[in-house]
Amino acid sequence: MAQDFKKLMANVCSLINLDPASAVIEGAPFYVNDVMFTLIFDEAVDARRIFLFARFGDLPPVNGGAVLAALLRNNHLGFLGDGPGFSISPTTGKVTYCRHLFLEKTDARQFADLLVYLAGKANEWRETFFLETAAAKAMPRHQPMLTAHRTLN
Repeated sequence: MAQDFKKLMANVCSLINLDPASAVIEGAPFYVNDVMFTLIFDEAVDARRIFLFARFGDLPPVNGGAVLAALLRNNHLGFLGDGPGFSISPTTGKVTYCRHLFLEKTDARQFADLLVYLAGKANEWRETFFLETAAAKAMPRHQPMLTAHRTLN
């Protein structure tokens, strides 16, 4: 399985112009469209799965409760039956998205497309924090929610 992983990742790195592939294979962080990713593949833990982590970024200094609620909503709506996608890293405090892929069911194009898609979602989150209410969309990016409600009335 380790050889299958190395071959897959060499092909993925070729598709998205990441060099050297050996660093990615060994677990070094890498960037796609300004978003940091990390892969973990360890046959001793699970020889069938690749764990993919995407760093979405910092929680905003205000509206943290609304942002966390939006992340929980996304965890619920995007639940794949194998755990939540979003979490707060206990070591960095950053919002992180994690998912796993089955090695035998993943091809290089599919994996590369997923990286680009998640990078787009991370960049979207950095702008909107996935806040979808009209009040949230109308307010300045870091304006407290309470103040925004007062100005909208």
